[in-house]
Amino acid sequence: MAPKPYKKFMEKQKKDKHHWARPFSNVWWLLLVLATYAIISFQFLPDQLSLKEGQYAPDNIYYFGSPVTYVSQEQTNEAKELVASEVGQVYTRDNLVVVDLHKQVDETFSNLYLIKSNVDLTEEEQIDQIREILGENVSEDAILYYLSASDLNVSKLITTIKEAIANAYSGDVLEEDLTDAINHTKEEIESENFLAAPESLMLNIVDMLPFRANKVVDQVATMNAVEQAIASVQPIQVSVNPGELIVRQGEVVTALDLEKLDALGLQKQAGKVRTHIGLLILVVLCYYLLRIYCTQLSKEMAKKQNNIAVLGVLLIVTLLI
Repeated sequence: MAPKPYKKFMEKQKKDKHHWARPFSNVWWLLLVLATYAIISFQFLPDQLSLKEGQYAPDNIYYFGSPVTYVSQEQTNEAKELVASEVGQVYTRDNLVVVDLHKQVDETFSNLYLIKSNVDLTEEEQIDQIREILGENVSEDAILYYLSASDLNVSKLITTIKEAIANAYSGDVLEEDLTDAINHTKEEIESENFLAAPESLMLNIVDMLPFRANKVVDQVATMNAVEQAIASVQPIQVSVNPGELIVRQGEVVTALDLEKLDALGLQKQAGKVRTHIGLLILVVLCYYLLRIYCTQLSKEMAKKQNNIAVLGVLLIVTLLI
């Protein structure tokens, strides 16, 4: 049996040994966490770039991960824009144009008749009031012809103007065709071989009529057609295989390239920081559970710090392989 002083000395040495091993164990666990995190982030998280649209690619960029298929919003949007541009404008026919012009002709001659039938007006006053209706360009001969014309001749003038208008609008008249429609109306009037005065009167009335297109764009129908065409476009999927060249060195980086890099996890994003934080937390949690097992559940392991060191080295080697 060992003397009491020697026994106390050995117990003191044993306590000092455990006291020294505890901080060493903490440092070792910290080194294991950092080494494991560094290996996983280096080997399993892809290298990331920081490219911008329009810049030249500094190097060839390849993809070496597993096959990936993703929906390309850029290509899908381009396809939608293409089909939308191919949708023609939808037109609608305005059949009231001729009716409204005929009403305007009747209204004009009704106003002229009120002046002509007003016995309280002198001829000069009648001429002045007619100029106010037809404009200053109307000739005095044309006005005098109207003031002296019979109702039958005036009726013939009205009929001639209306028929010329109806013939000019026999087909579709677009906004850009209005000048042709007006000229067609005048030419048909001139082809009737009236005398100069009545012909001038009719042409002057035609000049003041509010001609408009009888075939106009239906904005609502056009938008509906565009929306239907866009809705028919299916999402475009892009597949990327390992070893595929994503961006060639010296080429301008496009929006499609950036989208592909993002989909493959090769483009730096603000959200990637969360990935590294999450990985670090996961590694810490795994080693924390392992340490609980080694130090509390397995007393034999806790007594042998070398076993913990060997276990850590084995984990690191496994990750490196």
